[in-house]
Amino acid sequence: MGTLISDKEAQIVKKLEPNKTYKLGDIFKHDLLFQTYPGLENLRVKTIDIDDSLAYGAYIPFKLLPNNTLNKSLY
Repeated sequence: MGTLISDKEAQIVKKLEPNKTYKLGDIFKHDLLFQTYPGLENLRVKTIDIDDSLAYGAYIPFKLLPNNTLNKSLY
């Protein structure tokens, strides 16, 4: 089972522009999350321009390696 990490300290630190790709660590601040899951700050986040009345999202699961690092071939 994973580690429960509070979102109390989480912050969006950059205004996102549509149709752009960011690294999670460039737009989101959460020190404990990034300490617990090294490499997560390099996860790519892609934004799209959509109708304001709708919400869409996509999730592509990734696999953590035994030492809690991300498989870098997936991002």
